[in-house]
Amino acid sequence: ELNLVAALAVGQTLRDAFGLPARIKWPNDLLVGGRKIAGILTELETRGAAIDFVVLGLGLNVNQPREEFPPELQETATSIRIELGTPVDRPILTAALLSRLESHYDTWLQEGFAPIHSGVEAMSDTIGRRVEVRLGEGGAEEILRGRAVAIDDTGALLVQDDGGTPHRIVAGDVIHLRPDDR
Repeated sequence: ELNLVAALAVGQTLRDAFGLPARIKWPNDLLVGGRKIAGILTELETRGAAIDFVVLGLGLNVNQPREEFPPELQETATSIRIELGTPVDRPILTAALLSRLESHYDTWLQEGFAPIHSGVEAMSDTIGRRVEVRLGEGGAEEILRGRAVAIDDTGALLVQDDGGTPHRIVAGDVIHLRPDDR
């Protein structure tokens, strides 16, 4: 859930501060025009059933011109500067982003994911798409293909596979497929 709380804060900041049509690619990327502009990672430490702490990492492409991206990323990545055609003031962006993140985080702590859920679904670039989900790691990797139909009230992605069976995905690498991809 915390990934999606942060994704909503970043997406709303990009929309409100810069007019960029940010979309969330479940569970931790933000896209503008189909290109990745930000990524979010969380790591947590547990002690028994209790969470000891969570670290949230956020990478946001701010003032990079296209030529600063490696050649293999120049067509799939973007930055605020590329989208606007001009550099942005990082301290102003940081203040706006941290304010929005703190507000959403406080809401999440006090009320849970429910108040965040509708904003995440509305900004989702994954819902309604054909997707490929890579589950597991290493030799135990499983691939699921189907249509992303919703994000549930815990932040899990709901996917209906090509045979019509529903699946609840809590973690996995999601690839957006073109409609004609099998």
